[in-house]
Amino acid sequence: MLSTTLHPLQSRKTCIGVRVKHARCRSLVVAWARDTEVSKTAHGQALVPAPIEQATELPEKSRTVIDVLLNRAASNLTRGAATCANCKGTGACSCPSCQGHGIVKPQQARMNVMRHAVQKFKMLLGVPRAAYSVDWLQTNRCRRCHGQGNVLCDICNGAGIRHPVVGRQLIKLQK
Repeated sequence: MLSTTLHPLQSRKTCIGVRVKHARCRSLVVAWARDTEVSKTAHGQALVPAPIEQATELPEKSRTVIDVLLNRAASNLTRGAATCANCKGTGACSCPSCQGHGIVKPQQARMNVMRHAVQKFKMLLGVPRAAYSVDWLQTNRCRRCHGQGNVLCDICNGAGIRHPVVGRQLIKLQK
């Protein structure tokens, strides 16, 4: 992220410098404004020019110098592990099947596998359906999250942090 600001420089009384600040770099002086373009106070101190757009429009040569300097500064940065944006560092996301509630709608309730096997066994033994209730065979607990409402994050695999990847190799963190 770049932000451009104009600051008076103490070393030159007739000019002010335009400083470009990069989010991770120090500020760089990249352009000058002459005292004719700058309004002055009664004490002769330079103020910021009224049309900032004119002061920040740089010639092509200056823009390439800025690009080279910022790219060189950015190439010296080592990117470390970052918090996963998908799960916000928790390692778990809400279950897409139950929307994080842990239970599904009654229309989606299914029989538990073991309970279903017991029902089939009772049918094979010839126990009449009226002798037992089948309501206990059904559960509305979500099968995907097992009733917890959360599943592991697919992006960070539950770690909560993401390591920068170059190609298929992880970047080793420098200490």
